Amino acid sequence: MSLEKKRLFVEATYKILKEEGPEGIKIRRLAKELNCTSTVIYRYFDNLDHLIALASIRFFNEYIIDFRNMVSDPQILTDPYGLNLRMWDCLAEHACKNIPIYENLFFGKYQHSLGEVIFEYYQLFLDDSKQDFDGYSVSILFNDDLFQRDFVLLRRAAALGTITIQEAASLSQIECHIFRGVLLKYIDDYKKPGIPQKAAAEFSKLIHELADRYR
Repeated sequence: MSLEKKRLFVEATYKILKEEGPEGIKIRRLAKELNCTSTVIYRYFDNLDHLIALASIRFFNEYIIDFRNMVSDPQILTDPYGLNLRMWDCLAEHACKNIPIYENLFFGKYQHSLGEVIFEYYQLFLDDSKQDFDGYSVSILFNDDLFQRDFVLLRRAAALGTITIQEAASLSQIECHIFRGVLLKYIDDYKKPGIPQKAAAEFSKLIHELADRYR
């Protein structure tokens, strides 16, 4: 199997996602643009959803870079409760710019294989990740479950006595539901001027108010 050809399919899909969103992805269109048949594309990907998920990681990679810069500060790791909020703020900022992409990544058909898709993407595009991922980042970024991603940090906060382990579990669930609720609220209007900023601000306000009540 040619990795170069597989990368071409992912790049072409990413370009359409960026310009038109997921609704613009059609297997026949991709085949025509890449001068091949649909059968050839399916040799490289399980299905169209698999291809879309892989191409979507290019958007998610921007968040990953910011997240890794965030946790590179040893001081912030001593406050997992505060880091949890900063992580959500960062994710919301990126997600609200491309709501359909992020909604599909976290809540679509490949939500339970997200870690595998991220790993596969970096196998294809090694230049996007020249540095090795540390164990802490891996435990969060390569986790298939959004709830478990959140719970990694809140469980540490519980260990420090900031909240109880029961509160950590509840808070993780509530934060994830709020996140999806805000995405769905603005999914039809996210391209309008000011909407990404408005959506991210609304989410952050709700998350911080919730965190203050639990602390």
